[in-house]
Amino acid sequence: MVITESLQIIDKPMDEKIVVRNKGGGCIVKHPPLFSSDGKYVYILCGWCVSAYSVQTGECAFQFQTESREELVSIATYGDQLCTVTASGKVMIWKSSTSGSRRQLKLALEDNFVVAKLFTVASENRARDFDFVVAVRRKDMKDLHLWLYSAKSGKAISNIYVCADDKPHSVSVCDQFVATIKHDRLTAIAFDRSIKKYSTLAGSDRLWNVIACAPEAKGLAAGDNTGRILFWPQPFFSQARAVFHWHTLPVLAITFSASGSYMYSGGGEGVMVRWNVEVSNVRNFLPRLPAPIVHLNVSPDNQHVAIATQDNGVQLADSQNRVTSVIQKMSWGLTPVEGTPLVPAGLVWDPLSRSIVLNGRPGHLQFFNTDDNKLLYNLDITGQNYLTQERHKDIINAEVTQVAVSHDGKWMVTVETRDDHEYFFETLLKFWQYKFNARQFSLNTCIQLPHQGQVNAVKFQPAGAFPDQYLLVTTGADCKFRTWVPSVSDSIHSEGLRWTCDSIGQYRTQPAHGAAFSADGSVLGVTFGPSLTLWDTETTQLITSLTRDNSTLRAIEFGTRECCHLVVTAGDSHLIVWNLLILRVAWSLPLGPSLLCSDPLSSHMAVFTPDSSVFVFSPSDPKPVYERHNLCSPGTSVLAAIFVPRSHVLADTSAPWCAHSQLHFIDSNQELQYLELESERDPEQSYGQSSSLVTPVTPFSILTARKSSSAVDRLQASRHEQFGTAGDTAVRKLLRNPAHTMPHIHLFCKSFMKSLSVSRETGNEKRQNDEEDPEEIQKMDVDEDSDASVKTSEPESPTKIYNRTSSNDINANGEEGRNSPKKGIKEVPSKTKQRRRSNKERKSPTKKNSFSFDDLDTDWLSLQDNR
Repeated sequence: MVITESLQIIDKPMDEKIVVRNKGGGCIVKHPPLFSSDGKYVYILCGWCVSAYSVQTGECAFQFQTESREELVSIATYGDQLCTVTASGKVMIWKSSTSGSRRQLKLALEDNFVVAKLFTVASENRARDFDFVVAVRRKDMKDLHLWLYSAKSGKAISNIYVCADDKPHSVSVCDQFVATIKHDRLTAIAFDRSIKKYSTLAGSDRLWNVIACAPEAKGLAAGDNTGRILFWPQPFFSQARAVFHWHTLPVLAITFSASGSYMYSGGGEGVMVRWNVEVSNVRNFLPRLPAPIVHLNVSPDNQHVAIATQDNGVQLADSQNRVTSVIQKMSWGLTPVEGTPLVPAGLVWDPLSRSIVLNGRPGHLQFFNTDDNKLLYNLDITGQNYLTQERHKDIINAEVTQVAVSHDGKWMVTVETRDDHEYFFETLLKFWQYKFNARQFSLNTCIQLPHQGQVNAVKFQPAGAFPDQYLLVTTGADCKFRTWVPSVSDSIHSEGLRWTCDSIGQYRTQPAHGAAFSADGSVLGVTFGPSLTLWDTETTQLITSLTRDNSTLRAIEFGTRECCHLVVTAGDSHLIVWNLLILRVAWSLPLGPSLLCSDPLSSHMAVFTPDSSVFVFSPSDPKPVYERHNLCSPGTSVLAAIFVPRSHVLADTSAPWCAHSQLHFIDSNQELQYLELESERDPEQSYGQSSSLVTPVTPFSILTARKSSSAVDRLQASRHEQFGTAGDTAVRKLLRNPAHTMPHIHLFCKSFMKSLSVSRETGNEKRQNDEEDPEEIQKMDVDEDSDASVKTSEPESPTKIYNRTSSNDINANGEEGRNSPKKGIKEVPSKTKQRRRSNKERKSPTKKNSFSFDDLDTDWLSLQDNR
């Protein structure tokens, strides 16, 4: 037995630099969405970039990108312009129409202070010496402090002596005052220092969650953790207030319409409520949103509402409370219980749609296309409504914990589980068949409790000698594995294929964890506790078992191609490679791996460690071909990984493991990233799409061409076209002769004037010629037996159609008979022939009108001699 252990792994230099790129994900709901001044676009802040999405289609029209790639912390509209600010106080003012930077300024901040939020003051009164209300905080504290800044100099004008919580909606600004909340205290301070500030408490052990100022200082609203919304029409001059109470969970977002007549609110119920400010009991609802609401915003024209939800999506609703479009890069999972995995199903490749299948919103799977970086669709697996949380109790929803797709993409298997550790454990094994007509998966078979307990792994057998035969293996907490095969249903209620259990296996009552098939599908490997067991897939008979120590083996992958005789297992503390030819350990490493995945197009594998390190290796060599430490940002870890096949193979590269596939992984921030060669990165394409090109993507718009043409005759506008001088040739001929030899003017005046005129056909004659052109006429054969059926034949040249005769159709005199045309070819009427003949004569070249002395009515030379 040869065991090679490396206690210290040294970084290995690469010829080509490999970098980490962001493929998808990223939080787009961390900051509130913002509408443009004209209401045509909605701005969404994500990292160092602001994307402008069309309200009509939900597609990205253009982007605002900072050159320094410094993360932006807040955005605001400044008239018809967009303001962005970084934590260091760098403000950039952009042109909304061209997405170009107009000017920059640096806010004068005190030491150890960073910018948290920025607000612009919209007011007609330019006598004020400030333009921005900036919320700053110390680097080591969370309380916010408000300052007034000038947009011209970037200097601080004055300090507003008030503190606020570091929450998304703890500060609100209008053109007359600013309002803040801190725990149970609400404070409103007017910009006019002569007006006394207003302050109140929530009371009764309540805490403020959100505050919002109505436009034009028409009121102030605040929501607490019990679901109440309090509204003050005039907070500085009257203590009167109205109570709006529908929410049972804490209110998370409040906004007003542009006129201030309506108020919108949302919370953990996933329902947007529209209130009439004048009458508190008049309200409208937009229910069944995919997740709790975190932000709300209304367009300046009151036509659209942007609803940001916790699943990392922005719903755009119209004035009738109908969702018109959805802005979403990747759906996020919700974890109400601490410690629940965010992506329990991992990352799975779908070859038909060339997309990664992973968890999305609760009970759903999302298909993310890696070529276009777009979310294709969400598939509802559980078929259940999302159960919202209660005030003092966590509600557990059914979640997809396992997923597998067959080698050809025609079958998909999912495992959904619901375990609240209090009542009955629920688990369902579902088989989905791909429907090419609907272009999505449809449920085929549903099996309750496939195992007595949790399902740990599901794997499809790879394509072998019979690609149309499918085999699935599942392992469970009942210390067993089961194989499933499709069979023809003999039930009178349903026809077609149905999946059933084919065999069951177990090994010494050890818990079953990982499972995998060999490259040819003939051997099944299952890990039972510390042992690796190998089974014959045809007979489900145990071939052998391999054990190294007492550490539990949780993952297994078979080698491919030149490494098909090797098996890699990942335990709690070691990475072990087994040689199946000699049934011994080839080599092992003390890594303590957390993830193990293999490349289906090469012999390479990747292993991840809990400290965010990745090692790419070949099972035949213990030295990794690539390794990288600190793959994720501090505080994050890798949750799942997969090798994604490339659409094209890299020919010349010093990193062969990157030639066929790209290594993708998702971290605890739910950001999908991948490793890529820096040299193959194309320059980023800027978004300069015109707003007129962003048309609604509807079934009708897909069928409609971008350019259309009509067969209706258009009235051509008359225009004067002249090339050279009219009658230039006639004038030259006239002046070429001596003047004393010229005849009298009345002798050549008529012909000379004709040469100066331009001959043209009338519009009607030209149109008639175009319509009756024999080259444009196609032959039509009419079935004489039936008047209703018309048959068309291939077009022939006019000579073949109208001059085709046979020898039997010619009489003795050499003339054609009356019935000379064959069956199926109609004789052209005489009028049509005459019309065609006239057209040909009309189209024959005519003599050009030009002046010549030969056209004179009288020989002027003889006249001169007579004189």
